[in-house]
Amino acid sequence: MRSRTYNRLVWSTAPADYAQFAAAAIASADGPLLEVAVGSAAATAELHVHSRRPTVLVDLSRAMLERAARRIAAVCDDDEHEVPAHIRLVRADLLELPFPPYGFTTILGLGLTHLFDDLPALVSALRGQLAPGGQL
Repeated sequence: MRSRTYNRLVWSTAPADYAQFAAAAIASADGPLLEVAVGSAAATAELHVHSRRPTVLVDLSRAMLERAARRIAAVCDDDEHEVPAHIRLVRADLLELPFPPYGFTTILGLGLTHLFDDLPALVSALRGQLAPGGQL
């Protein structure tokens, strides 16, 4: 997501587009936020650290979650450079999320739809996590 050339050629976007979209989603409410297929949190690490919203970052890849944790810790303002308490990283399959239903006021996903053969199943699984009146 960080390469301007790659993003322009493959996705017709720029890395800044992801960050702007994510910033708007993160600022859209105060309740719990779920970011799915977070990867290394390239576009969102700093935004999550400074938002203070209760945040859960999910990815299927343990390696990507470890990279996300390092990136988040690196942007923290404190001396400890640890993942802040309001952010949890969870390894999970998006089609079988381990959370109670309707628990998130915002669900954010950047560049993930190409990873799924069954988009209706993905949308259904995510909607099951969305609080009434929430935003996906």
